[in-house]
Amino acid sequence: MKYQKSELTKKYRKLSILMWWLSLIVLLTPISYYVVRAFMIGNTVEKLALGGLAVAAIIITCFSLLQKLRLRSPLWICILGIYVVLDKIIPLLIMVAIGVILDELILSPLYKKFKEQATINKEIDKRIS
Repeated sequence: MKYQKSELTKKYRKLSILMWWLSLIVLLTPISYYVVRAFMIGNTVEKLALGGLAVAAIIITCFSLLQKLRLRSPLWICILGIYVVLDKIIPLLIMVAIGVILDELILSPLYKKFKEQATINKEIDKRIS
């Protein structure tokens, strides 16, 4: 049985997706920039170390996605790899700290709230149709 989604359901769904993307962007943009920069600047041994740590971070991320967890450890593994190559990573640490705080205090709670509201309104829409 098909049902018609209300405008409110669509709005909450879009807002939850937006908060999820903002959370992802806030956390990954600084790391991505510094990983690319480290690969450009580093010598062969440093690139190998950074690549190995990046692979480890990707593997841990895949396991966390399979278990539906949201782990912060891959982020810190990448930062360790960047530290091997670059001397000055204080700006990166500050950006990551601000991003994590922003994510934990604002973006993730809003994502959960909007997702919950979308689910509630979806059930209401089913009952009305």
